[in-house]
Amino acid sequence: MNPLGIDQAAADSLRREMYPTITRGCALAYLRELAETARHRPRGRRWTRTADVPVGAQLLISASEPDVCLVVERGRVVDLLVRSSAQPLQAEDATPRTGPDEMLRRRQARRAAELRRAHRLARSERRAGSTRRATTER
Repeated sequence: MNPLGIDQAAADSLRREMYPTITRGCALAYLRELAETARHRPRGRRWTRTADVPVGAQLLISASEPDVCLVVERGRVVDLLVRSSAQPLQAEDATPRTGPDEMLRRRQARRAAELRRAHRLARSERRAGSTRRATTER
């Protein structure tokens, strides 16, 4: 992956949002390291939905800092989003959490579908075997 450029505004955001005591050079180095280990996320995280992300910008999230999202435009990190300063989702924006009852229902449905699939496969193999026997006996 090509190394990304880091804007001063992104370093200033890091200093303002997370680490107010670090120097600008350390902030730039930290963001460069995050960008190198980050992965592209087309939709970002749930908490990034309320952020003002420019159209066409990419979102990068590193496993080492999952609560930090880098905003990349034209090959440069232009801003960062921090989960602690994100606005909370409104009730209509939030996707409902899956409860244990719904998880159990889905697991049972998957298991039933797997059993039906296995049964169909066994039935088709039995039919194919009986057809082969009938054709070879002639």
